[in-house]
Amino acid sequence: MNMGFLIKKFLIFAAILSYRLFGKCPFYAKLRRRFLSPIQNEYLEKLIRKDYLHRHAVRKAEVKSVKTVYFDVSVYMFSNRISGIQRVVSKFIEYLPEIAKKNGYDFKMVSDIRGYREVSLDAGEWRVVSCISPGKHDVFLCVDLSAYEVLNNRKNIEKWKRNGCVFIASVYDLCFVKYPEYVHLANSASVLEKWLSYITSATDGIITDSRTVMEEVRDWAGSRLDANPDLKYGYFYLGSDFKRRNIKTEHSAFTFIAVSTIEPRKGYKDLIRAYEKSPVSKEKSRLIIAGRRGWKCEDIIREMESSPLYNEKIFWYGDASDEELEGLYAESDVYVSASYYEGFGLGVVEGTSYNLPLIVRDIPVYREIVGENGMYFTDTETLASCMKACYNLGCIENKMKYLSWRESAEMAFEAVRGMGLL
Repeated sequence: MNMGFLIKKFLIFAAILSYRLFGKCPFYAKLRRRFLSPIQNEYLEKLIRKDYLHRHAVRKAEVKSVKTVYFDVSVYMFSNRISGIQRVVSKFIEYLPEIAKKNGYDFKMVSDIRGYREVSLDAGEWRVVSCISPGKHDVFLCVDLSAYEVLNNRKNIEKWKRNGCVFIASVYDLCFVKYPEYVHLANSASVLEKWLSYITSATDGIITDSRTVMEEVRDWAGSRLDANPDLKYGYFYLGSDFKRRNIKTEHSAFTFIAVSTIEPRKGYKDLIRAYEKSPVSKEKSRLIIAGRRGWKCEDIIREMESSPLYNEKIFWYGDASDEELEGLYAESDVYVSASYYEGFGLGVVEGTSYNLPLIVRDIPVYREIVGENGMYFTDTETLASCMKACYNLGCIENKMKYLSWRESAEMAFEAVRGMGLL
């Protein structure tokens, strides 16, 4: 056991203890910033907030009158950012209660606060409402990526299933199986694979964000001896509610935009190199990259910031709000995705909602989602050629149909109902 591990364990214990005794302690906050990474600090803050909620929870039994959808918000509840999966959870919180009610279900948000509890969000503050007791005709729906939480609550989940509750999990991609080198923490891939093994063996159904991922999960489960032979599958598509704003001026530069977290899987090095190589970079054009700093991204950011075109033709927006992002989409001419692997590709739908033509890497999910409504590339050479063609000749018209977030939530609910489990 090395000294660094002991220091980190001590900081976690000391931070929670100091928070209990003194509230927010600047001294320990400085120590955490010095010895822990931003991701580790975020995790520690989550532990502190969980501890606080647990100690201040109203411990009362659940009051039930009708069948209930229990909606897991364990990760979303403690997240400081709304992007990717957290955007899905946020939008489903907005629309699923009404959809559930129309189908005869109550809707309750739940979170793992040392065991699953019903929670509510009042004036921006999360509160623990009561314990829960899912049973016959109820549905426990994990749209959040709550891998640790599900694994930690296996006994409760199995008890609720014995009582008649239907348990449905969501899988957004199999990156941790197919490309574990892209996963941000060394042990995350193994934990996620344990979670996948559990949900394919012990749950009633799995919904995914594309048919492509559904087939990948089905194939993976088919190779496992412990997989549930009666496991049901369904899929839904992600949505977009961004409002179009025509703020592009007559003299704006021709703009390529890519939106996603900065991490190796997204292919940003290929995108930057292709733009630098393309004749378009010498014309009145620019490349906008909108995405927060992710993991294993130091060399990507280094290459971007060392480019002679950086802050002249290549611009990085590392912390854009939804309003700023809408403005960037509205100013753009083409959406580009250089991802090596995706479960869906939310930016493609958001770009489509602004009528942007699409240039995407030739991967299976884009063949499913984009179809004939975009240009495909396989490497930096063909990407540079696509950029040149779009600038000089015009792009393939994007007639791709997309869903609103309400329609996305409705499709997810219908996917569950279509399993024949409700």
